[in-house]
Amino acid sequence: MRAFWLLLCLLFPFVTLAQNGIITGKITRTDTKAPIGQANVFLSNTTAGTSSADDGTYTLAHLKPGQYTLVVSIIGYESYTKNVLVGSEPIKLDIQLGAKTIELRDVIITTPANWKKNYEQFRREFIGTTENSKLCRVVNPHILNLIYHRNKQQLEASGDEFLVVLEETPSGRNVTITERPVGKTRFEKLEIDAADITAQPALIERLGRMADPDLVLDVRIGGVRPDELDLHPDEIESALAPSFLKVRIRDLSLPALTEGALPSPDTIAGAFIRDLEARIAELEAVPPGEGAGDPAAEAAELRDALRLGRLLLAGHEVSL
Repeated sequence: MRAFWLLLCLLFPFVTLAQNGIITGKITRTDTKAPIGQANVFLSNTTAGTSSADDGTYTLAHLKPGQYTLVVSIIGYESYTKNVLVGSEPIKLDIQLGAKTIELRDVIITTPANWKKNYEQFRREFIGTTENSKLCRVVNPHILNLIYHRNKQQLEASGDEFLVVLEETPSGRNVTITERPVGKTRFEKLEIDAADITAQPALIERLGRMADPDLVLDVRIGGVRPDELDLHPDEIESALAPSFLKVRIRDLSLPALTEGALPSPDTIAGAFIRDLEARIAELEAVPPGEGAGDPAAEAAELRDALRLGRLLLAGHEVSL
């Protein structure tokens, strides 16, 4: 793959890196000055977002010059907003957050007869069913009150303690303590065709209109992705996190293969595109579970490389 990317750079050397602004700083508590990690830091109505490190530091890099609204939010603290003017000079902005008082609603008590069945549904919707989700387990599920309303087809989950999720990986264990005030939790799945998405900010705005602090939203993007569309699920989740109980974005869309007339096979570009598409066809013909490595993932990566190549040939600016 290194040779492939080197060839791509030789073929298309005019890649413009126009985004050069940067914002850095540290997030701490107002009272104790202790650092706050895992806070959501993003520029409103953009795709720029990140989370603060355990020591409270954060960095937003590769920003286009302009006026933005910086937003910092995390459960348990008051949200912070500030207008910033991004230019060529770095911006240093330290932020202090005050603790937020959370009023808990009534606890729902129900019989344990169907609790196990309801919990399995809660786990599927809250943590997911991917291979990575199998590495996660809820340490204290007993804090959850679960009841299924058949007439509404709605699972109600509530609790008045911290929900602790343990992720076990080959490199160690990650513990996530999620503050979940008592309340009704709804789960909703949304399927979106990539062809209907004009741009990532438009998708964030669209999903933002569904904002609900009791909603776990599972979004799956499928279909064929237009060449000009760049989607970054992590950035979308970070931008929407303050508006939902939980948001999961899965981009299953694929860039299209080349349509229309190709450059002559006697040219470098023509031979390159034909060889790349032949390799994609070979990988996509491998039955699931067979072949070395992950043929489907490699094919998707090659499709995206082909998409970037088409954009460069068409004279578009591409940021890598």
